[in-house]
Amino acid sequence: MYEPAERTVYQAFVLGKLKRTKKKQKKQKDGVQALINRLAQTEEFRTALDFEAEEWGLWPQDISSCVKLVYNELSQHAHGNNRNIVVRTKDYEANMLAAIITILRVQEAWIGGLGWQEVEKEEGA
Repeated sequence: MYEPAERTVYQAFVLGKLKRTKKKQKKQKDGVQALINRLAQTEEFRTALDFEAEEWGLWPQDISSCVKLVYNELSQHAHGNNRNIVVRTKDYEANMLAAIITILRVQEAWIGGLGWQEVEKEEGA
């Protein structure tokens, strides 16, 4: 079973949002983070990022700088694996949270996108 980040990049390939690179052009292995970085260069992502920046009152370039760390951050805070992702706001600083939410908003609009919700704290806490 794929974790949300892996599933997002896989779905991006299935839907043609990302294209495979030719082996001759590959300078490094396309790991999950590298693919997230490529996804972040798409017009679809840039539009969503600008929206999030305005919503959060943040600078787009500050959110963009967090994208290169998203996979590591998500890996540290992964709790379970189902089709509904719960993003706990207490786990992330504002720019990282906005970067994660941007990725989630982009993929949720795709066919087969994962559901997600943002929560302030865990139930019962």
